[in-house]
Amino acid sequence: MKTIICYATKTGTTETAAKELAGLLGAIKVCNLEKETPDIHNFDLVIIGGSIRMGKLHKAAKKFIDANTKELLSKKCAFFICNGFPEQAETFLIQNIGQELLSHSICAASLGGELDLSKLKGMDKFIAKAVTSSMKDNPQAVPKLLHESIKEFAKTVKAEQ
Repeated sequence: MKTIICYATKTGTTETAAKELAGLLGAIKVCNLEKETPDIHNFDLVIIGGSIRMGKLHKAAKKFIDANTKELLSKKCAFFICNGFPEQAETFLIQNIGQELLSHSICAASLGGELDLSKLKGMDKFIAKAVTSSMKDNPQAVPKLLHESIKEFAKTVKAEQ
């Protein structure tokens, strides 16, 4: 089964998750949607991931999903997001991908997120500083990639390949 992972990232976290997922799934194509727009007609399984900022999916991922909804509904597909608040994943997924595609997908999940102030600028950095200062008493609350979630996502996808 020909599989592609398409992703869009702002600070590199989603790219890290996409590459880790690709490593678990084996030899598959990985595509950065900010650099290229793949033709998904040649793939049996399409996995799309994007970062979430302020509740919104990365523009490039959202644009790609919207442009390919009909094709995605005719294929096996899966979706992942990288965000700092995995407990809100279902809301973010429904708001940004839509119930129709999510119901059709083989899986959809948050793979966690990272908060690296050195990669942020402007308002994103300002907001992130406020968030991290509120977390200083609870280091467990600092967002991080959820490697176990990535493994579970890969396991679910492999069962469909």
